Amino acid sequence: MKLLKINLVRNISTVAASTVTTQAILLAAMPLLSRLYSPVAFGMFATFSALHAMALILFSLKYDLGIIGPRDDEEARKVLALAIFIPACLSLLLLGGLLFHSHRNAWENWYLLLLPASILAASVYSGFQQWGARQRDYRHYAVSQVLNTAVNLGLCLLVGVVASGQDEGLVLGLCAGFLAGAIYMCWIWRSVADVHGKRFPSLQSLWQVAVQHRHMPFQVLPFTILVVIMQSGLPLVLGMHYSLTEVGLYALAARALLAPGAIIGAAIGEPFRAELAARMRQGQSLVSVTRKLMAFLIVSALAVYSSIYAIAPVLFEWLFGENFAQSGGIARAMCLGAFSQFIILPLTYTFVIAGHMKAGIQAQAAVAIIPVTVLYAASRDLPIDQALNYWSFAMFFSGMILILLVYRAALSPNYKQI
Repeated sequence: MKLLKINLVRNISTVAASTVTTQAILLAAMPLLSRLYSPVAFGMFATFSALHAMALILFSLKYDLGIIGPRDDEEARKVLALAIFIPACLSLLLLGGLLFHSHRNAWENWYLLLLPASILAASVYSGFQQWGARQRDYRHYAVSQVLNTAVNLGLCLLVGVVASGQDEGLVLGLCAGFLAGAIYMCWIWRSVADVHGKRFPSLQSLWQVAVQHRHMPFQVLPFTILVVIMQSGLPLVLGMHYSLTEVGLYALAARALLAPGAIIGAAIGEPFRAELAARMRQGQSLVSVTRKLMAFLIVSALAVYSSIYAIAPVLFEWLFGENFAQSGGIARAMCLGAFSQFIILPLTYTFVIAGHMKAGIQAQAAVAIIPVTVLYAASRDLPIDQALNYWSFAMFFSGMILILLVYRAALSPNYKQI
């Protein structure tokens, strides 16, 4: 038990250090980017990021989350291969469809052609990230985070300076970052491709693995789709009723508000999920570690978002310039919802690990669908900041219910599903 605690602290420290570094770099660069790029560019970036996140989840069928579970490394290796093979095939189909669509529309919105490459690179990156989590080796994942951010930001700044803020620069940087991270992780874990002298598994063995782990697309995938709707669905909903400029103002506010969650919540979430999986395999209780994490997240969120709410309007105009002055009001409107997301995101996969997928899907459906539905209804008649105020209240109340259900799942894990 003591060794488990030491490993958990070490893993959290490793991921937290890299996450703090990358988010600090991104935050430091935001005042530069907001002066190099227009709100339209940020709106374009937010739309592309949302489409990328949605397509990545659908294409992966969430087989990547099955890499941690098997006791046998050879079985896990086959799941890893499956988690890369399926997105690769679907990305090729998507590329063909986008090429046909772009040709018929005079290559308007050509940057969408980068979606297949970004999805494939992110699938490879995620697969090897999960393999590292299986080995409880977070060092390489930490390095890849920094590399991803450095390449992403470097290209964004280069395009912003050389091409006078070409609107697609932020999208190009995002894709380049994913590609750099994927290449690094492939190199580090290249030995996985040659376990016992075997190369890529045969199609027959991949089919057998897909059938054996079919609970991933049938149970885990719906759950994950709901998580992504909660995290990434807002730009697409806002784009239905507001201009790309207003979506860009929202995107900068959201990016600033998500930074604390990425620094604290995301840094803890991955080691926490791996720790829960380890405890499930060993038949140990999940309650103590879940309760401690909940308390830490609530206290941290109160400190962070009460401070942001107090100073957001003045701070945003000073930091990001007059073009993004309205982002401060939008950030203030979103604070309560961001507070809720900060707490619940690291905890949501407790349902999956504890074997309560059905309850998790139902709870996550409420948290994902209710706030987005409220936002859609409010955005039809209200200014963007007022619409996001309604979203924020809906997210807060549904999030608090989810927290109670997470604790209930931790109290009664289903060890039979291991």
